[in-house]
Amino acid sequence: MVAGKIMEIYDKDIVVSDIDLEFKISPRDVVDLVSGDFGLYVNEGKGRCFPWTYVLAGLGVYKRNYSSMSFLEDVSSFVDGVFNDEESCWMLDQVALEYALRRNENIPFSNLRELGCPLSQFSNRPQRRKLAKSFLIECGEG
Repeated sequence: MVAGKIMEIYDKDIVVSDIDLEFKISPRDVVDLVSGDFGLYVNEGKGRCFPWTYVLAGLGVYKRNYSSMSFLEDVSSFVDGVFNDEESCWMLDQVALEYALRRNENIPFSNLRELGCPLSQFSNRPQRRKLAKSFLIECGEG
């Protein structure tokens, strides 16, 4: 992951999201909602029975601070470890976030779900996929 490096280079807070999220407010305003060192979309109702159900990987807000950098380094090292071992890992992004959260349990973070973070997924995702595929074919990539 390059999120920590991007944060260092630009000296800014960062928002990491799935490509199909639609923000109802500016991502800058989403950052302002976060009172903790970083913000994750946590699914409290599912509990922590499985490592891929607790932290949803679709949205993360990372403020430019030591805690966020430490958290992102743990995410990155977990992902690198899986790729370097050539292992398969189901829901790798969410498992890596859960791993990093457990390693940084004492760091205050904000649950973006509880903050009512105003966003949704695009409702016309199949149309967007079709458009993206036709673009790739046009470019000789598909």
